[in-house]
Amino acid sequence: MKINNQLLLQSKNISVLRFPMIAMIVCIHARMGEGLSLDENNINSLLATEYILGEIIATIAVPLYFIISGFLFFYNIDVFNKEIYITKLRKRVQTLLIPYFIWNLIAYLIYLTNHQFNVNTLIMSFL
Repeated sequence: MKINNQLLLQSKNISVLRFPMIAMIVCIHARMGEGLSLDENNINSLLATEYILGEIIATIAVPLYFIISGFLFFYNIDVFNKEIYITKLRKRVQTLLIPYFIWNLIAYLIYLTNHQFNVNTLIMSFL
């Protein structure tokens, strides 16, 4: 019973961290101050807020994702051997890498509807 409660608590904690980390990653990639026409007083505070959110606070999101992913990769394993490692990697390829390539291919096909085919652009879009 104690183990089930501990697993439930860990699952809830990871779920609670999910949204703030997603929001932080959006803050890293968003440029909130671009395209706004504000007076001098407001633009300084906006740029300061963007810097604090996107450059200072949000930079912990990606390392935190890696830490949680690493924790979950080795979680609930009594014996770690080559077969378990290969099985886990195969699952990661099926759930992460293949969808990544499919979505990039779809995005590139949409891009091609408005542009000419270019091998360099295709390679760079996957990288």
